[in-house]
Amino acid sequence: GGGGAATGGAGGAGGGFVRVSAAAIVLNGAIDVSGADGQGPAADGGGGGGGGGGIRLDAASISGSGALHADGGAGTGAAGSEFGGGGAGGRIALGASGACTLSPSTVTVEGGPSGDSGTGNAGAHGAPGTTYSSNLGAPSSFAGSSPSSTTVLWSWGAASGAGDYQVQASTGGNRSGLLSSAALSFLSSDLLPNTTYGALVRTRGCAHTLLSAVAVTTTLARPVGALPEHYLGVFESSIAVHWGRLPDSPPDASSASASGYLLEASTASDFSGVLRSSQTAVLSLSTLTVSSLGLDTTYYFRVGSLNRGAEPNYRALGSTKTAFIEMGVEVSTHDVDFGSIALSSEVYVSTSFIVRSVGNVPQTYQMKATTITAGSPWSVAASSGVDTLTLQAVFHAAQPSGTQFGGEDLLSQTFQTCTASRFAAGQSGVSVAPGEERLLWLKLGMPTITSTASPQDVQVTVLAGPP
Repeated sequence: GGGGAATGGAGGAGGGFVRVSAAAIVLNGAIDVSGADGQGPAADGGGGGGGGGGIRLDAASISGSGALHADGGAGTGAAGSEFGGGGAGGRIALGASGACTLSPSTVTVEGGPSGDSGTGNAGAHGAPGTTYSSNLGAPSSFAGSSPSSTTVLWSWGAASGAGDYQVQASTGGNRSGLLSSAALSFLSSDLLPNTTYGALVRTRGCAHTLLSAVAVTTTLARPVGALPEHYLGVFESSIAVHWGRLPDSPPDASSASASGYLLEASTASDFSGVLRSSQTAVLSLSTLTVSSLGLDTTYYFRVGSLNRGAEPNYRALGSTKTAFIEMGVEVSTHDVDFGSIALSSEVYVSTSFIVRSVGNVPQTYQMKATTITAGSPWSVAASSGVDTLTLQAVFHAAQPSGTQFGGEDLLSQTFQTCTASRFAAGQSGVSVAPGEERLLWLKLGMPTITSTASPQDVQVTVLAGPP
């Protein structure tokens, strides 16, 4: 029961205990074991409300439209007096080995109110009671995900014995109406972008209520802005991309901003292919470059604005192809017959070779000279000697004089790269633009002694390389 002052109002009687065990229970009336209100009012003190009692129902099935009450009684008092506190709520427990369809909305275990009417010394409100059902399980795996910048999808695992569900905000209030027992998800909409929300799901069944654990998730940031052209530079192995940036926060609200950007490139339109990416946390940086791309390959691009949980909200940017590099040369004259040449002599080739760039990018040439006669004892060297010859080469717009051939122009049997001084006499083989031509001139130095009298073939190879 409730307490009261020695000279004031008496406390209310506590509720009793009701237990019903049967094969089947159909409740269409009410079982009420609520505590009584405190006695009074009295000028020198009011009585406290009685505590709620207990109800226990056990059956193979429990049904009906009736009600169960185990509320605390109200405290009483008078103006200028001590007011009695409310009684605590009681306990209601149900157990059904089969179906239990008694609605939780007809079950109450509320604490009683204080007798305070706005004057005097208020008593405390009674604490709520508890309910229990062996038929109802709590929802499992409650979680949230954000499919957009203004929505959160809440989902959970089915609870045994659930009659309905309701998603509630972790800070109070409902996010959904009553959902059916078959519902396992709910989409919250009209939310702020890049904002964290917490929620839980409540389930009710067999006169009992259970709550899931709280889940927290963040909505996606707003997508970046679209531009008329997103590709700033397209190269052989990299592409630079830009987009409409989001505002900084501060001064703007975090819901209008983001935590950075993620740029992705894929060989497949659904981004299931080879993936390359670039990321930044600098919000003012609205340009990124993706590197290590394949040559002459189509890539699809998307850029994601990152929320505070680093989840991207993508905007598709279409596709483009990396540049294609073609390098090569054409030589106008492939064969020159020197005839018979005396040993130890030097010969200036009076006919030039036209070397034309057939690539689509600037290129720098490499050259080498080798003897290609089968079994030849001859070789190309830095000086003439026994079975060794010299071959010098220069690029020039007209036939050069003998003094324009220097030591730096000696060909060897391995490739040497053209420079501003090597193989250069007025023209060079460095960074030759597509379609441009160079005239190549040769000077031959014969061996001093030869071990063969057979004709010898010497091959000069010109190779195109990067500038």
